[in-house]
Amino acid sequence: MQECHYNKRKGSKALAAAAEGGEGNDDEDQDDQDQDQNEERLEKSHTAKKIEMDSKSPEDSDLEMEMQARHQKMNDHFDQEVMSHARQQNYVLAKKIHLVEMRLLVLVHKRCPFNSKLIASDKEATGIGHVYGNKGGLCVKIEIEGTSLCFISCHLAAHIQHWKHRNRDLEEIFDGIHVGTTASEKLSDGHESLDVTQQFHHVFVFGDLNYRIDINDPGETDNDKKVRYKSGSDAHKKHWQKIQDLIKDGNLEELWKHDQLKNNIDDCNILCGFSEGVKPGSPYNFAPTFKVEREKGTTYKQQRASSWCDRILWHSLPGYEGDITPLEYTSLPDVGTSDHKPIRAGFEVALNKPYPTHKKKGASLWTVKFEYVKGTNLEAMDKKIGSKTAGSSDPYVKIYTVPDLPKALGKKVVLPCRKKQLSPKWEADEVSVRLSGEIPIFPPAIAHHPVLWRSI
Repeated sequence: MQECHYNKRKGSKALAAAAEGGEGNDDEDQDDQDQDQNEERLEKSHTAKKIEMDSKSPEDSDLEMEMQARHQKMNDHFDQEVMSHARQQNYVLAKKIHLVEMRLLVLVHKRCPFNSKLIASDKEATGIGHVYGNKGGLCVKIEIEGTSLCFISCHLAAHIQHWKHRNRDLEEIFDGIHVGTTASEKLSDGHESLDVTQQFHHVFVFGDLNYRIDINDPGETDNDKKVRYKSGSDAHKKHWQKIQDLIKDGNLEELWKHDQLKNNIDDCNILCGFSEGVKPGSPYNFAPTFKVEREKGTTYKQQRASSWCDRILWHSLPGYEGDITPLEYTSLPDVGTSDHKPIRAGFEVALNKPYPTHKKKGASLWTVKFEYVKGTNLEAMDKKIGSKTAGSSDPYVKIYTVPDLPKALGKKVVLPCRKKQLSPKWEADEVSVRLSGEIPIFPPAIAHHPVLWRSI
């Protein structure tokens, strides 16, 4: 059984701080407007520091070193606490990676053999200036007996109104992470332009994704939403109470209808094809995990709309969906070190045998042909105002083998680029692949958008 355990980044910080007699801080305790102003000020400050790096004062350098040392001390303490418990359960550390206060540790049970040479990791910062690591993603890829698993931990933009920002954060993370099919072939096997979700048998995305429950009233205008999104406003309090009433009534199905991430996945705006929960598509069996008091049990704070911010989702390649069985998805309400309740998921993953290769001379040759390949209503990538090509794109298609045989085709199969098209189509005579032996392939994917890869 493969288990994914996730405790929110802030929760990890709070655990470390508590051990030192301190208390973790939560940036969401600030008013929305103050938070936006602070981030704008910090981004300007960050840009200025990049330009004036040579003129940094000794005091600034000392302060920066002190902060780095403090972060490292907290991170080391957290790692030690995790590993002390893991060793008692016969788990070993396969890989760990960090980005400022974000941490990702992948542990493997001793009964599961893995090749350390086939482990790869990468990270992508999406925070201030798109370089600072207060937001972003961490990625670790591991292979166990021929089955490739990829774990991506994310911390996305905060606040209920910023769901589009969260979508962009995920796009940037998936576009910026490169872990290849093996550590030694990081970008050499021709898969560098593939979304990370298309490179491995199973991909798990989890963390503080920060999507919120957003219940729109009938006839609500954009201005009404701005008022409702304002913490402390009467409209906000009314919205918060509406959520509380549904929680108390146990009507999680109604809450689920208004979850921002669920609706974005349903509309294929982000994480298209990902699943969540023991029964994918059904509502949660536990109450929202944010925003709560730092204590045992679940007492919601009124500053924010109670929501399922912390999530664990997964995606499998076509043909491998039946190899993964979700066993558990629950929250841990008795953990009181953060204003998020941690969540836990368990999965059973069937390990597949590598596909056989046919190196014998005279191996049978056969051709795979498609009736057609098309995409519909793709997002316009050329958005430059005044440009002759504004509002259009130049999509194309690449066809790859399964990850077991990254070089089986010898070279990439690339279909012709369709100029200035948002609904391209390739006819049968343009879409054929010649293969040697029994080599299965990926369904083609539109090489157009880093997240919206759609198998067709």
